[in-house]
Amino acid sequence: MKILLVVHTFFPHWRAGTEVYTLNLARGLRERGHEVQLVCYEPREDAPARLQAVDEDYEGFPIHRIFFNKNHPDKLLHEYFNPQVEAHLVDFFARLRPDVVHVVHTMHLSAASLTAAQRLGLPVVCTAMDFWYVCPTFRLLRQDNSICPGPINFLQCILCRAQRMRGWKRRLVAALAPSDFAARILMRAIRVLVVVPGLRSLPILRKLRYVTERPQRLREILSRVEVLIVPSQNTYNIFVQNGVRAQRLLLLGFGLALPPEIHIHKKPSKTLRLGYIGTLDHAKGVHVLLEAFQHLANQEALALTVYGDSRHYPDYYRRLQELAGADRRIKFAGTFPNEQIGRVLSEIDLLVIPSLWHENSPLVLHSAFATKTPVLVSNIGSLADAVQHGENGLVFEMGNSEDLARQIEQVLADCTLLEKLRQGIPPVKTMDQNVQELLEIYAALATHAGVTEPKMEATSLAKWLRAVSSSSSAFETRLSLFEQATLNSASRFHAARFDDWLELCRCGFSYESPRLMNLRLVWRWTRLPDQNLAVFVHFLNKQGKISFQADHLLRDVLGHGEAHAQELVAYSVPVRVPEQVLAGSYGVRLGVWVPSEQRFLVPTRVRGWRRDAWQGIRVGRIRVR
Repeated sequence: MKILLVVHTFFPHWRAGTEVYTLNLARGLRERGHEVQLVCYEPREDAPARLQAVDEDYEGFPIHRIFFNKNHPDKLLHEYFNPQVEAHLVDFFARLRPDVVHVVHTMHLSAASLTAAQRLGLPVVCTAMDFWYVCPTFRLLRQDNSICPGPINFLQCILCRAQRMRGWKRRLVAALAPSDFAARILMRAIRVLVVVPGLRSLPILRKLRYVTERPQRLREILSRVEVLIVPSQNTYNIFVQNGVRAQRLLLLGFGLALPPEIHIHKKPSKTLRLGYIGTLDHAKGVHVLLEAFQHLANQEALALTVYGDSRHYPDYYRRLQELAGADRRIKFAGTFPNEQIGRVLSEIDLLVIPSLWHENSPLVLHSAFATKTPVLVSNIGSLADAVQHGENGLVFEMGNSEDLARQIEQVLADCTLLEKLRQGIPPVKTMDQNVQELLEIYAALATHAGVTEPKMEATSLAKWLRAVSSSSSAFETRLSLFEQATLNSASRFHAARFDDWLELCRCGFSYESPRLMNLRLVWRWTRLPDQNLAVFVHFLNKQGKISFQADHLLRDVLGHGEAHAQELVAYSVPVRVPEQVLAGSYGVRLGVWVPSEQRFLVPTRVRGWRRDAWQGIRVGRIRVR
């Protein structure tokens, strides 16, 4: 069979649990004689606004890497459905024509990876590696780090996602968020307002609409997936409680790729060696473990080794270092290749997983069981499903460092407890067994692939997909009601004509962050251009030299719909300030270049701005912080 695996990110630059599982799955499928190809998103600082892709190779597997700039005016929509990604993948899937598409993770590429396969009638298997289908933060944690049941109240979702919201707006949402009644009233008001012409393109209404529609649209897309795999009973329950359905919702645990030598015998030690292996961020609860160590200050026969990358969350890592202080019993050991997991666990007597969120069958837990390493875990989610207290591990109250310290003291006091726990650890499903289970699913679906009909017809989902695909582009091309109302008065003060047929009506900037902004432009033309035009936007330092640019092609805007003479076209271009650019004030120069004729369009009439010697106009200044 030809099997296509879709994952959010992949080796060599990304190597967390999902990437490790996907690579091991690909290896297992190839060993059985199947053709495997992968598709993934590749985060890049210099990613262009328009989607691009490159084909590479990793361990002999063809990798189709997709990259694009995620700072889009419709990014709240693109987070869960990106029309650019869907259009690209429909073309790519049609050329590749796999027997089965297995979407291991949809984050970054969005659910467009599912709808692209569904449009072509390809069988789709989907794995829920976390809670992304229910929660855009994928962890079901609120902004105050409390456990969230799901998107019942969209105001809570706004608080989590609008990290840059400040001042009265955030205070207002925070005041209304505890009230489910207020959320329901606002949601009904939004649904009424977004159908009113002129109002529907207001940026604030569009953003609210995207947030409120996310749960419903993902449920609709998942309902058309042939098999949705969830790895734990806890995850199954959360999905069902949040209305997630599929043609077949299957509870199927992950398999583990075991190294050639399994280290089930521990290296002797006079101390109780605790270990943590994983991401160093707040939701993983490593600070709870270090706080527990402070309660055990008089226990010298105790050691802790923390494995994790300090670069991903530097502020949290500094907090951990402060908690550890000068305690010689605590060691930060960085990361290690996944192939060395057996050796690392052979030097750990008790693995601690102090998570503050549901988790979703973490692979490090399976690795510990495979090496007969007892675990001490929080009493939440899949951790509580997998560990029976006193039988194959120990459980403590989530977030309670004192209870965690008591469990550690219990192990110190009873020298036979660890061996008892080791004897209670059950066998671990291997990757070979997991691959065989998946192949049986693939085979059943691929048998009917030739007669499978595309699943996007006259349904409400199909209509929604067509609507957002036609209205969302690489740039924002609609004028809001506010812009329409203010444009005529604003153009009295600022306007510029190029060659007497192309008019710049507005140029403005809004800041997403200190080094990320949106350039908003509004144009009008008296006749349609018969060739592509390039708009150059230069940011000039005090010496008048170009520090960075935001050049783009007008065809990127015109290509998404028919334009007419005298029509206003508005769009936003994301501008990322390079790290090497110093803070300060920068002048902005704008002009139009005709690539086919190698000439500038000359500014013939300028009001409010001023002409520039470089065949452009100066449209003001920005401040880089």
